[in-house]
Amino acid sequence: MDQTGPVKSGIVLGAVLGVTVFLVAGGASAPTPSQMSVVTAPTLQRVAQHMTTAPRPPPQKWGAVAPATPADLDFATASAVPRVDIPEAPAAGPRLLAPLLLVAGGVAMMAAGVLRFWGTRRAPQSQLEPLAMAAVTGAPDGEVSRRAALAGAVLASGLTTGAPAQAVPLKPLGDSIEALITEKIVDGSLGISVPEILRLVLHDTLTFDLATKTGGFGGSIRFPEELGRPENVGLAPVVSKLEALQKELQEATGVNLSFTDTVAFAGQMILAQDFKATLCSRVGACDVVYNGYGNKPKRLPLGRQDFPSPDPEGRIPWTGSSVEDFKQAFKGIGLTAKDLCTCASGLLEDPEAGEALLMTDKQCAGILKDLEKSKQTTTRTTYEVTLFNAYTRLVNVARIDPKAYA
Repeated sequence: MDQTGPVKSGIVLGAVLGVTVFLVAGGASAPTPSQMSVVTAPTLQRVAQHMTTAPRPPPQKWGAVAPATPADLDFATASAVPRVDIPEAPAAGPRLLAPLLLVAGGVAMMAAGVLRFWGTRRAPQSQLEPLAMAAVTGAPDGEVSRRAALAGAVLASGLTTGAPAQAVPLKPLGDSIEALITEKIVDGSLGISVPEILRLVLHDTLTFDLATKTGGFGGSIRFPEELGRPENVGLAPVVSKLEALQKELQEATGVNLSFTDTVAFAGQMILAQDFKATLCSRVGACDVVYNGYGNKPKRLPLGRQDFPSPDPEGRIPWTGSSVEDFKQAFKGIGLTAKDLCTCASGLLEDPEAGEALLMTDKQCAGILKDLEKSKQTTTRTTYEVTLFNAYTRLVNVARIDPKAYA
């Protein structure tokens, strides 16, 4: 932003005001030649001569009237000469006021500009302002902005929509976590599929409710009370594997890693390795091609906090729910219909059943066809990038403490 604007405006405003006052107050008080009586030199000479040389008549008795003399007539003629008007000097106040106003106006506005500049430097912009703007403007396809609901979540319950500033350098920790998880995925010991991790993350995150300020991605799905609910049937083995992974990561890193961070990082690495394996099945020189053209995720933040108790039930769309129910659930956490379609394999216990359900909706059917075209390409960029982004938003509907591992 150009901070010199107020200064320039102040100088122009002061100049205009000063000139105006000068013309109206100062200029108007000075008489013009047409307003002054003109006395010629000969006339002044005649008046002076008459006053010094003309004889005066003798004193008259009271009540008598002396006859007029030529000298008297001459004096009368001289007296008829127009009076000399010497104009007063115009008042100094208005003339001096003009330049003073010019300077004062410029100085005042320059000061305002400096204060405004200092204020913008010192007052930090709220990180929620862009989200509030997105909530007002909405999304091009008529849905709420992707960040709109998350903005409400942040305001209502302290959830964060993105990576916060880390208080300690966590890159080495993140590198270690990713490396250990990747090793277990590649050797097959982790044993969790893409549909399984998507379903677990969805069922943990979709419990968020803005009205009551509860739920969200907090790892509460690990509690037996939640695992026993109908919509979570079949997820208990997945939770057990992730809890075992959590302990291994804690021992290897010496950090009390949360279950929620474990799930978030494990899911991202599961997606990444699945995408890499698909690419390698289509090309030779796998590592070279993947390093050059493969779709890779961005590093997730660390510090997600585990919820201490189960989330309320009845918030997860499940078997018997309509496509609109799923759309509204995704919309409630700031995700779109396209995000819903990329997560189709994790909506229901049977991965194919979720996609079949979405195909009954005209909008979702069109999105799924476009995603399928992307899946047929070598790099599958549209599909993979969309799924990476949707997953990142899901696991960031969480309470994140940047100092959790300090």
